[in-house]
Amino acid sequence: MADPITLSIVAIYVADKIVGKLISDKGTSALQKFFFPTKSYKNRLAKIIDETIKQFDSRYPKHNSKGRFRFYGSEIILTELSKHILFRTDYDTKIINSKIKENPNIIVPSENELAEFFELFVEKINNDSNLHELHVNETYKNKIFEISVQVHSSLQLLSEIRKKLMDDNLNFAKSLFTSNAPLDTLIKKTTPLDLEILDALRIRNEDSSKLERHFQIYYKGIDTENQTFINSSLKIINDKTIEIKPDKPEMTIEVSPGKQVLYQIDKFELTVQKPKLLWECNCKIEFPKKYNRKPCPIHSKISNQNIKEEFSSCFSKGLVNIEVSGLNIFWNNQKNLWPPSMDSIYLIEDLIQNGYDKKFFNRIIDVGSGTGYLGIWLSKHNKYVKESYFTDWMLLPLIFTYFNTELNNLDNVNCVFKLGINTDWIKNDKSIGKFDLAICNPPYLPLLSGKESFMQEMTVAGTDLLKSFILNWKDIAEEAIISFSDIALPEALNACIESDSRLIPIGKKRNVPFRVNAAYTEKNYIPNLLKQKRIQFRRNSFFPYWHKVQSYRIEENSAANN
Repeated sequence: MADPITLSIVAIYVADKIVGKLISDKGTSALQKFFFPTKSYKNRLAKIIDETIKQFDSRYPKHNSKGRFRFYGSEIILTELSKHILFRTDYDTKIINSKIKENPNIIVPSENELAEFFELFVEKINNDSNLHELHVNETYKNKIFEISVQVHSSLQLLSEIRKKLMDDNLNFAKSLFTSNAPLDTLIKKTTPLDLEILDALRIRNEDSSKLERHFQIYYKGIDTENQTFINSSLKIINDKTIEIKPDKPEMTIEVSPGKQVLYQIDKFELTVQKPKLLWECNCKIEFPKKYNRKPCPIHSKISNQNIKEEFSSCFSKGLVNIEVSGLNIFWNNQKNLWPPSMDSIYLIEDLIQNGYDKKFFNRIIDVGSGTGYLGIWLSKHNKYVKESYFTDWMLLPLIFTYFNTELNNLDNVNCVFKLGINTDWIKNDKSIGKFDLAICNPPYLPLLSGKESFMQEMTVAGTDLLKSFILNWKDIAEEAIISFSDIALPEALNACIESDSRLIPIGKKRNVPFRVNAAYTEKNYIPNLLKQKRIQFRRNSFFPYWHKVQSYRIEENSAANN
């Protein structure tokens, strides 16, 4: 039987195998066999197995693999599990894995997944008083209830295997970090992993309080090879034991906020005066009929078609060095990596205006760091900063942040890189403690219907991080700064009510063109933003739709009342 079997059949099948084994034991007397409550025991055992499978599925959400099923859904594998795990013979991962690989329709489990499945089963067996009462002789207990000893032994073996995998993957990861074009190589390796996590979390569309848990569950469910690669990469960027060799950027963008942007490639350069965006192109926007279309501020100035195509390709596909605020920030146009946008550049202006480059902040954290622009600027321009944490829920942004910290010579600052959606690890690790300052420039595209297709395609979608930062800032730092668009103001204000906080504007509110191309192709999304007055329409400008961005300091309402 190579096809998957349903969960209830799985449970009955395994229970029947176990009971059959117990009854057929040579050491069991005829009297014991007669009195053994076969039906009751089998039904109870099947229920426990069924509960184990359901709990396992809740911890490890299923991957989107059409036509494929998990290891416990195959009679072949269940036979092997019964033989090698449930009946006290040696636990041989090689045999199980070879059996798994015989059927291409089976999703290969990680070592962690196998171990946790068995641990769940053993725990439920040992805690079930009814099952204990059904035993008529200690012999049966020895056969079933000592599985934990085998599992412990198995986990020791798994620990050795994981250590070997970690060593091998650490060497592999080091080879990527020290290659001739490390960022290009790491983009190709990490992006599929990041997008898999993005898709798995976005498709759930649950409230932000559950996202960190789902992230951790999904992360633990990643196959062993990729999980050890992620751990190896995190170890490399936190240990700082290798000397990086950054790739040569294909385009340099020099930004003078409010004045000009200079784009440079090998054969061409172009200046845009008084820019409103980092990339002033309006070519891919789907314009409304009532809009008086203006020439593209970038491409209308390039007459040579070959240069025009190369120029666009360097920005959209190549490695870009953004020179802004006294920093060099490397970036590459990926779904899982957002550049330092104009609103984050404006935020730096607001920080300067309010003296944050001179205030005493010994420890800071950049939540949702992306390229690391905000945290790096504070670390470089505030002489009091000695420790900077950078967090993101995807690996590629953390890798770019690491490279950018190295490029900008933060020699006197201890930089720490943490993977996760929110910051629950601060609460769990008391040694970290609260930071002096937390800063965040989160995504702010609201999911108005909850069914927008772009939510699975880009990190800029959703208000998860925005809401989470406002809800949890008191646990993160003594002071918190956030910048976002009026597009997400309703969501932000609701989070303020829930956390008993308020938003104190710092700096002025700026009008910025709304140019998220994926949002233009989403049916009814733009009309809904207009209807709810989250964006504004301008008939005679370079861009048809605009929104307002603002920097805020978050305060407790109680503090304001006092």
